[in-house]
Order: sequence, then C-alpha cells, then structure tokens
Amino acid sequence: MKAHIPASARLTRRQKQIVREYDSSIVNENFQRFVKLSIVSLHEKFGFGMTDARTFSERFPNLRKKRKKTKSSGSTAMML
Repeated sequence: MKAHIPASARLTRRQKQIVREYDSSIVNENFQRFVKLSIVSLHEKFGFGMTDARTFSERFPNLRKKRKKTKSSGSTAMML
C-alpha cells in the first residue's frame, strides 16, 4: 500500500541529501565496528597477533570494494 505524502510534508533535495549522508555514515560506522569485532574474535579464537590483525584490517575494506564493483558489473561475486 502506498501512502500519499502531501507536498508540504515532502523533503527537499537538500534534506534528502542530508539523510543519505547520515545513513551512509551510520553504515560506515557499523562496518568499522564489525571489522574491529572480527579482529578481536580472530585474536581470541585463532591467536591472531598485531601483524595479522593489521593485515586483515587493511585487506578487508579492499575486498568489500572489490565485491561491490563485481556485484554492480553484473558478474557473480565472491561470497564473503
């Protein structure tokens, strides 16, 4: 069901942009939190040291970007 939004209650382009930027920052913040928790888990479970953690934290975002590129190009992407 679609709801009707009166013209007076609609968001302007600038307001929509602000909402998108805020949403993007929240997603990025959550992603960073996930990576940090992953590193802690790898340390506790498998004994990852500082060097291993640094390698993981540097490589993980690159894999995420690579996955986004392959996903947007239409080819099948590697599942993480």
